[in-house]
Amino acid sequence: MDIGRLGPTAALIAAIRGEKVRKTGDGRGAAAAPQATQPKSPAALQRQLAEIVRGLRPDDAASLKAARPQLVRAVLLWEFGVSFREHPDWRPMLTRIESRLDAADPDGKMLAQMVAQLQKEVPGE
Repeated sequence: MDIGRLGPTAALIAAIRGEKVRKTGDGRGAAAAPQATQPKSPAALQRQLAEIVRGLRPDDAASLKAARPQLVRAVLLWEFGVSFREHPDWRPMLTRIESRLDAADPDGKMLAQMVAQLQKEVPGE
C-alpha cells in the first residue's frame, strides 16, 4: 500500500512532513529522530488511526477536534519514531501543527472526511 492510498490522511502526513522539514532545514532544529529499523507500514498506521476514531461521529465537530491531537501524534510518531517525543520542539511542534490544521480546515470538513474514510477502510482485515 502506498501513502497516497490513505486519501485525506495523506494531507495530514504531508503537513507534518512539511513542518519537520522546515524545523530541521532552518538550522534551529536538532537532527531528525533516528528511524526505526523495521519498515514503516502505512496499513498499520491506518489501523491505528481507525482505532483512534472508532465510535466518533463524523458530524460531531467537537469530538473530532478533541481526537485530532491524538491523530497528529500518531502520525508524527509513525513518521519519525517514538524517540521523536524526546525532541525539545515536540510540544511546540504539535501546537504549530494544530494551528495550521485549524487554518487549513476551519470548518472541520477535511477532518470529518478523513474520519469517515478511516471508519470505512481498515486494511488487512
